[in-house]
Amino acid sequence: MASFMKVRRFALLFTGVIGGALMMCVLVQNGWAMCRREVPSPFPMQIPGTTLVITNVLSYEGEYIEDDSVTFSGDIAAICLENTGASNIQCARVILSWEQGDYVFDVDMLPSGMSVIVLEKFRQPYEKHNFTGCAGVQKNALTDWMAAPVTVSPRGETKLRIQNPTDQPLTDVTLYFKNYIPESDLLLGGIVYEYRVGLVAPGESFIIEPYRYLRSRSRIVGIGY
Repeated sequence: MASFMKVRRFALLFTGVIGGALMMCVLVQNGWAMCRREVPSPFPMQIPGTTLVITNVLSYEGEYIEDDSVTFSGDIAAICLENTGASNIQCARVILSWEQGDYVFDVDMLPSGMSVIVLEKFRQPYEKHNFTGCAGVQKNALTDWMAAPVTVSPRGETKLRIQNPTDQPLTDVTLYFKNYIPESDLLLGGIVYEYRVGLVAPGESFIIEPYRYLRSRSRIVGIGY
């Protein structure tokens, strides 16, 4: 789980699939980030022993978001990864191989039925390899991510209203969210952001402003307590 740093605003633009080629642009504070789809056979590729499918491989340019840093990186390998199973995935690692090497991708909190663009763990550049196979491991969520009986409602672009409608105190409420591209229904980054709300008394409500949260470009994937 990522620790929070000073918030940096960003926006994401996804153009969709055109003539079999996927183009995704990410507008960040320091400039443009762009992913271009390449489709070396045999994608889509089912990852054995998991509910994950690699649907395409991308070349990514922009801020390297996987470690919550603000460093700019160019031409990093990335994959579009889909969770085709009925269960939410707590965490997973995917290894995409070719004859002389591997790409490694880590993802946290991938909801059932969702797809995510994940950047290569070691920032390896994208190359048009003849990919020979893949391997992976996943850990499914053991509990309901939305277990906390609180209501969360947006207040503007960066704030949320938290309310405890019950007559019991909630002692350690934690909010989890990921970067999101609403134009394409894609999550961006294996990273998940964690905001600890703490104690919410019975009937209490208040406003929070989580670092990295933007209403238009974030998706809440879990509320625990």
